[in-house]
Amino acid sequence: MASRGARLALAGLSFCLATIAVPAHELAQNRATLVLRDNTHLTVTLYVGLPEFLFRTLATGKPFGAFLVEYSALDPAAFRRELLRAQSRVEKGTHLFLEDGRPLLLDRWQWPEPAAAQAMLRERVMHETVGGETDSHREPAEIHAEAVAQRDIQSVSIQFPAELQQVLIVAYRPHQAWVAAGARSARITF
Repeated sequence: MASRGARLALAGLSFCLATIAVPAHELAQNRATLVLRDNTHLTVTLYVGLPEFLFRTLATGKPFGAFLVEYSALDPAAFRRELLRAQSRVEKGTHLFLEDGRPLLLDRWQWPEPAAAQAMLRERVMHETVGGETDSHREPAEIHAEAVAQRDIQSVSIQFPAELQQVLIVAYRPHQAWVAAGARSARITF
């Protein structure tokens, strides 16, 4: 059993963190990059502020600080279950559509490992406790998915679940060309 001093310190930390609000400017962290790799293969990478996303997805009615303390201290198996629950909401709530309105299945989802995700929460608790770096310096979590169409993709639209809030979309099709040793490349246009 923890000493009275340790319990008081944890209670004080919980009180301090309970007053932390989800920062409004964290929305800039929520972005998606869509890359058309070839005519039929599209990759989607989401960059999200993981603590805020998990808070919006899992913590009904709890203050942000209390959520951080609780979820950063969960045993690994319980945290994994909660992370899988949040992942399921994003995967089921993210929809990709072809130009004619037909859905295009996103699959091969890749998420941060549960231990790495929980470490992000613990790091956030430490930074909030000591007044660490600002949100703009935090690395967002990367979430990857892919879609393969039966025919050439001309355009797509995408819909995200409400838990992601506003998402900035960046889309492009990379141009590739070999350059021989010592040779000058062809003109690269943007």
